[in-house]
This record gives sequence, structure tokens and C-alpha cells, in this order.
Amino acid sequence: MNIKSIAALIIAFALVFLGFSVVGNIDSTEYVVKQAFGTGNMTVQPDPGWYMKNFGKISEYDRTGTFYFSKEELDGGDAADVTALQSSFIGNSTADISGYLKYRLPTDPKLALQLHRDYKNETSVRLDLIRNAVATAIRMTGPMYTPENAFISSRSEFTKTVRDILEQGEFLTASEVVTRENISSSDSNSTKTEFITKFVLDSLGNRIITKPSVLKKYGIEIITLDIKDFDFDKQTDAFIEAKKKSMALRVASEAEAIASRQKAITEQANGEARIAAEKATAEVAKIREVTQAQKEKEVAELNAGKAKAQGDSMLAVGRAEAEASKLRVQAGLSPKERAEYDMRTKIGVAEQIAKIQFPSTMIIGGGNGNVNPMEAVGLRALYDLAERQGSK
Repeated sequence: MNIKSIAALIIAFALVFLGFSVVGNIDSTEYVVKQAFGTGNMTVQPDPGWYMKNFGKISEYDRTGTFYFSKEELDGGDAADVTALQSSFIGNSTADISGYLKYRLPTDPKLALQLHRDYKNETSVRLDLIRNAVATAIRMTGPMYTPENAFISSRSEFTKTVRDILEQGEFLTASEVVTRENISSSDSNSTKTEFITKFVLDSLGNRIITKPSVLKKYGIEIITLDIKDFDFDKQTDAFIEAKKKSMALRVASEAEAIASRQKAITEQANGEARIAAEKATAEVAKIREVTQAQKEKEVAELNAGKAKAQGDSMLAVGRAEAEASKLRVQAGLSPKERAEYDMRTKIGVAEQIAKIQFPSTMIIGGGNGNVNPMEAVGLRALYDLAERQGSK
């Protein structure tokens, strides 16, 4: 290779170096803090795309970051910057707490410059600022909870308290004495006196901030905070496990009791339904019988009414006929009716007399011989009887 070729390579490398030192490119997921060459002035390049470096010192920051604190290998394992964070709890229990925090760095250029001046680079921000803030919040939250509450019943509340401290700041606290179960004793009735920590509230019921949030100071926003696990000391783990079994048994007993009560309620409801059905059936039969009896009564009353009406009608007719006969008798027969009646009477008498067999020989005796032959045989009396009958 001759001198000209070597010189050409040197010039090419120099141009490439100068090119990267003069011009840069910003991705949409990051922003850049540039310290100008010579003057030292710092500016923020927030917009994605090409920008002029002009041989300045460039510091790149991801707009969002994730901080893990855990013993899990997937979360970093034994690395110094991701180990679990410790806290004590009520009863002098301790735990290594695992979780993660997703955060967003400031979008305000002034806050971004202030953050860079104080912490120099992104790694320092994550370890010296973010990690210490999370560790402090967890350390302040632990003494407010019993291990079983933090681990089982109040984990979401525990997480919220940690987040409140991160976002708002450290709160004024005070301790008070309480009596609770002694988990180190084999006697289930054994108790001990302990101190618990609580927030001090002002007259409006708000927490009193003693130290403003360092994250808020730099405009760092919390996107997600998750407390994944509590690794307590062995004694506390044994107590929590016993509590979990006791709680499971209690829940099972309560569920069984609820099921029994529900079964009793169902049986009672079914019994009441059967009784109601029987009553309804009896009521229907009763209504049917009453209806039938009412119907028969109404039919009987209707028939009785008809009979009475018929009897009254016949009685009226009879009375009318009797009255008419009476009136005819009182009024007397007409000459024609009288003549017809006399004629029928006489004809009848004559017919009766004709039927009488008179004796062929009559011996009439007496003193003076003046005896009427008709009277002698009683014919005169018979005729008078016929006359009287006809005159009625």
C-alpha cells in the first residue's frame, strides 16, 4: 500500500469520525442532553430526528425506564442494582420485598437539565435516585403493617402507601402501643405489647408532608408500581402459613355454614310453597263447592218462585171463576138461561120418572075416599124435589 492509499484511509476515517461528532440522530423513545464544545452550555434535544452535535458532549436518556428489585434471576438475580429491598414490620418481623417500578423521565427541558446536572447520567438516575426513593418508601411503609396483613389481606393497600410516599413525599408518623398475639409462643392465648407506626393527620384529615417527593422535584412520573412478593424470616413465614391454613379452614366453615343456611332457607321456601299450593287447592275446592251450593240455592229459589207464581196464577184464576159464579148467582139467570135450565130440569125429571116402575094394581083404602093417588105413591114428593133442584 502506497502513501497515497494510506492517506486516503486516514482522511476517510477522519471524515467518518467528524461526521459522528458533528451530526447525531435521536430516537422517538429518548431525548438528548448536549453540552456544547468550548462554551459548556447545556441544552436538551427533545425532538426525534437529526440534530447538530458540533463536537459537544452528548448524554442520552430513555424517556421511560424500569427498575427491578428482586431475587429472581429473570429480574436480575444477584446483581447489586436489582436485589430485593428490606423492611421491618410490626412485631420486629423482617422481609426482603420484590417488585418493580416503571417510570417516565421529565419532558420539561428545565427539569431534564436539572436532573442531568444533579445525577450526570441515566445509570446514576436509576440507581442513586429511583432505587433509593423506592427503598425509603418501602422502609417507611413496613412498620405500619403486620406481616400477615401486608402479605395476605392488605397487599394492595401496602402498595398504595409506598406509591403515595414516592409521589407526594415522606409523611409525619407517630408510634403507639398495641397488644397482639405472640407468634413466638406455643400458647395460642399468649399476647405481647408492640409499637405500631401511623401517619399523623392534620385538622382536615390529611397527611403531613415532612419531606417533598424527590421524584416529583425532577418531574419523574410513576407509571406502574407492583409489589410482587414478601420473603419473611422463617419464624414469620411459619406463622403466616399457619394463618393461611386457619383462614382457609374458616372460609371453608363459613362457606359450609352459608350453604347449610341456604339449604334450610330453600327447604323452608319449598315447604311454604307446598303449603301454599295445598291451601290454594283447598280454597279452589271450597270455592267450587260454595259456587255449586249457591247455584243450587238460586235454582231452588227460582223454581220455588215459578211454582209460587204458577200457584198464584191458578189461585187467581180460581178466584176469578168463583167470583164470576158468585156474580152470576147474585145477578140471577137471564130469562133465556132460566128457560133452558127449567127445560133441562124437567126433561131430566121426566127421564127419571120414566125409569120408575109403578105398580099395575093399586088398592086405595080410606075413610072417605078423598085420597090423592099421586100422593099415595109419593110421586108428588118426587116432582116437588125435581122442581126445587131446578130452581136453584
